[in-house]
Amino acid sequence: ILWNKSASVITGWNKEEVIGKPFREIMKFIRENDRKENISFIEDAIVMNRVASMGNDTLLVRKNGSEISVGDSAAPIVGINGEVEGAIVVFRDTTNERESAHLRSDFMYASHQLRTPITEALWNLETGIDEHDAEKKKEDLRVAHQSLLSVKKLSEHLVSVSEIDQENVVVKMSAVKLLDVLTEVQNKLGNDAKMRGINILISPVSPIMAINTDGKLLNIILFEVMENAVMYSRRDANVTVATVLKEKEILIEVADIGIGIPEQEQVLIFTKFFRGSNRGSENAGDGLGLYLAKAYATLLNGKIWFESTEGKGTTFYISVPIV
Repeated sequence: ILWNKSASVITGWNKEEVIGKPFREIMKFIRENDRKENISFIEDAIVMNRVASMGNDTLLVRKNGSEISVGDSAAPIVGINGEVEGAIVVFRDTTNERESAHLRSDFMYASHQLRTPITEALWNLETGIDEHDAEKKKEDLRVAHQSLLSVKKLSEHLVSVSEIDQENVVVKMSAVKLLDVLTEVQNKLGNDAKMRGINILISPVSPIMAINTDGKLLNIILFEVMENAVMYSRRDANVTVATVLKEKEILIEVADIGIGIPEQEQVLIFTKFFRGSNRGSENAGDGLGLYLAKAYATLLNGKIWFESTEGKGTTFYISVPIV
């Protein structure tokens, strides 16, 4: 029964379209983490007769289907008889607030992530300088080198995340041979796979099969997904990569026989800095690889999803349009 100008600006619905309509036909509040409807704060206002906040993870689905972060509350409307007759919902666009909070959080988390490998590298370099035993010196240098590589990788990931967050990624479409991309990624992962006893098996792909896409971004997507499969596979197992040509898309399946993803954590798998609780200390990672893969797949108008059973393995699916 009330709809102000700001509500029209934020939602995309004008006053004439909404007045007199059922509330839930127009206002779609969802929780970011599980994508389910979030109107509990409105129910609390009406049933409990108190002001209730909507929660920091609330998204509003606008008229055009886009989503924005919103915040604020609902308050009860009390009639002259003292009974609650409805609620007034107050909401505002919190996109900029959340971006600022995320930047601060990302910076703090990245600083924490950098501290351990840098400390480890410095410690091993310092001990290596004074070490007289050649084999021990070599081991100190190897550990320091590995630690610095993890710093390099995190730094590169953070730059990529920043470019995505600021929408500075330029997609450059061209004809890309899929076999060339798969072979390049397989070669880049060769040493890590060998150290873990993992075989990367790529099903036959026609050398002339090409798609119109951004080869650099596709390369990163496949690298992050295939590296993830190598990291979380059991020793001496296979990581298989299969390609299915469909009418308007290429579907790439990357399967491992590994530790799998706990069911309760699967909804978080593509979020920034997420790492599974069952990963083990030997699989450090920075929790950004799959976030980047998801973001780049979206930029290519593609999709990425997975199926996983804890203790049995995971299969990732990457769908990319042919043209």
